[in-house]
Amino acid sequence: TGSEPGQTIDRTGASITYGVTMLDNAQNKEAAEAFLAYMFDPEGGLAILEAMGQPPFVPVRVPSQDMLDTLPQSLQPLVEVGE
Repeated sequence: TGSEPGQTIDRTGASITYGVTMLDNAQNKEAAEAFLAYMFDPEGGLAILEAMGQPPFVPVRVPSQDMLDTLPQSLQPLVEVGE
């Protein structure tokens, strides 16, 4: 029940979805793009999220083609359109 020190309770709940964005007016767009490329890498940031108990969407997804088209060209191959 978790009522005693050292006892734990495992609970399973609904998924929590987090988002990430790159600001249009970012001071260092190259660094922001490199960070997102790392975060979208299955062996980089996505692996870290998985290891920390936050299973990511692989591949990274956006809800529409219009949104995909707004991403920098270098990030577009790392992202799919889908729900």
